[in-house]
Amino acid sequence: MIIDATNPDVLDAGRRPSDGTSRLGRSNRAATIAIALILALFTGLTFGILRLATDAVTRQVHDRVQTNAAVGVTYVEEAIGGIVDLARAFSVDPELLDAVGDGTPTDVDAARVETIFGPAARRSPGISLMAVITLRGDSAAISPRSPELLGVDFSYRDWFRGVQATDAVYVSEAYVSRFAGNPRVVGIAAPIRSSAGTTIAYVLITYEVGEIDAFIDRFANRGVSFTVTDQRGVVVGAPGPTTGELVSLRGDPGVDAALAGNELQEDRVVGDEQVVTAHAPIPDLGWTVSADVSASTAYAAVRNLRTTVLALAGVTMLGLGGAVAAIGRSGRGRRRAEARALDAAREIAADRTRLRVSLAETQAAEAQYRTLTDHLPDTAVMVWDAELRLETVTGPGAKTWRYTERGVMPGRLLEEIVDEEESAKLRPFYESGLVTPGTLEYFSVATGLTFQFDVAPMPNTEGEPERVLVMVRDITERKQLDLQLQHLADHDALTGLLNRRGFEAELDRHVDNVARHGASGALLLLDLDHFKQINDILGHSVGDEVISSAASALRGRLRASDVIGRLGGDEFAVILHRVDRAQAETVAHSLLDAVRNEVAIVTDNEVCQPTVSIGIAVFDPAGVTAKQTIINADLAMYRAKAAGRDGFATHAELDAVPSVRTHAVGAR
Repeated sequence: MIIDATNPDVLDAGRRPSDGTSRLGRSNRAATIAIALILALFTGLTFGILRLATDAVTRQVHDRVQTNAAVGVTYVEEAIGGIVDLARAFSVDPELLDAVGDGTPTDVDAARVETIFGPAARRSPGISLMAVITLRGDSAAISPRSPELLGVDFSYRDWFRGVQATDAVYVSEAYVSRFAGNPRVVGIAAPIRSSAGTTIAYVLITYEVGEIDAFIDRFANRGVSFTVTDQRGVVVGAPGPTTGELVSLRGDPGVDAALAGNELQEDRVVGDEQVVTAHAPIPDLGWTVSADVSASTAYAAVRNLRTTVLALAGVTMLGLGGAVAAIGRSGRGRRRAEARALDAAREIAADRTRLRVSLAETQAAEAQYRTLTDHLPDTAVMVWDAELRLETVTGPGAKTWRYTERGVMPGRLLEEIVDEEESAKLRPFYESGLVTPGTLEYFSVATGLTFQFDVAPMPNTEGEPERVLVMVRDITERKQLDLQLQHLADHDALTGLLNRRGFEAELDRHVDNVARHGASGALLLLDLDHFKQINDILGHSVGDEVISSAASALRGRLRASDVIGRLGGDEFAVILHRVDRAQAETVAHSLLDAVRNEVAIVTDNEVCQPTVSIGIAVFDPAGVTAKQTIINADLAMYRAKAAGRDGFATHAELDAVPSVRTHAVGAR
């Protein structure tokens, strides 16, 4: 029976007297027919809804499994990405460059390389070996120390061929290493570049994929079985015991599809078990991730839905059947039932009104909240409960941090979204945010961006910690601007060389190194001859050309490990590493020749061809300071000027009265 709670005639029906049994009988028959039609309609509607709901939940099952695969992709990208970033950092590390020298085996300081690599290897689990490889493919330095591997030819390895061909960071295919018990590893190699941008050697890091097995085993306890394969389809990580053999999964449709760059979902049989599988590619590596979930677990929600809908349908049909039986009762009982139905209808109408008001208020508040969060530039806004389970996430910054790929969705714990290293940093910070506001800057390996996290507590009505509000903002551009400003603070704008501030910092570092390790070297101070006349006669623009041309000529005659700076005006300085007095004087000869023959500026009236005077001071391990070394070189340089210019002079450190040994090529 359908009751209109807004119709006054219907509301008064319970108070009208009966017109007799004949009228009641006709009414009962009509009600019976109506209920039968409702039963038929309800049955059809029930099965239609059940079908639609089942399809929707099935799609959700597939989406969740695909999300699992995305979580695996993110972990592998971050695990390998962290090692790739480490290799990239070492490729331009000035301390490593100094230890490598010109890249030949005889010039590489193997003990010092091992000292440089050691802390990085200890901080990064999974690294089994770090090495410097020559351009020919021979190992020149190994960490941890392995004399049997020094000088070994690795040119046949995939990682060496890859980095040599691309001259960029390269991740190899998986292989079984003969080092430290034959583990399964991948090689990450990067070029070591000189200050001029030339590749002089390669840095190699071997990463044991057993670390990926540990991640896979952790998720196996949660019912998700991951399999990771490399560019050839060879298994890099899989659940269960680790094998020492390389197993290829080429031929599997899902793996082949992922290797081709496509995602694939399928229901299949593995052994005796039915599973739901999602395959996903790892674009930057060319690897694949497959996530298997037991069909009995994955489709539990579908079975529960069917059971619930059918149970509700049965209860409803029993209720309608009872209504049919009740129709045969007396008119007084019928009127009482109608009166109760009318009362219920009034209550339903009142509830609907209250719900509409509440819904309108909720929608207005949500619209206001989303308007606020969606217009925060590069900002993601998240709300976490006291257990750090995500409740909501919104804002344009959610796309910046790749939330979909990282599996960031409401209902998941923090540890289900980020890896152990990230969790170790973010969990205590979020937990502190339940009580006290705070700010944290964090570099995301997955995106290569730097983010600022701001947390604020959201207590309950009693003031107890209940939720934490987290705002994540991309500050990469600000960080890059800071680096640019730092570069400008240490470099000369005209020549691109280190300025006085930057050069003196390098000089302090080298003097400290000499004092600690007894390293050798020399400081050269260079001053262009008659430069004031060039400026006064030909103008400052020609003077700037002379300065720039001289800087290029000097840089071209020095090694990648040497340090050159412009101290101001026409004065340059050079730090030569690992040279004695005779070698420093040989370099001075070369620099004199470079300025004399390569620096020539043609003007309308004449050719300007300057020369330079050079002062040499050899670093003294006995404890001469950086300031005294500069004074010694300056004395020698002025002695070279006095001897006729276009020459060099060497300071004699052991003389009672500071003196210099001069060599003049010609007077200008």
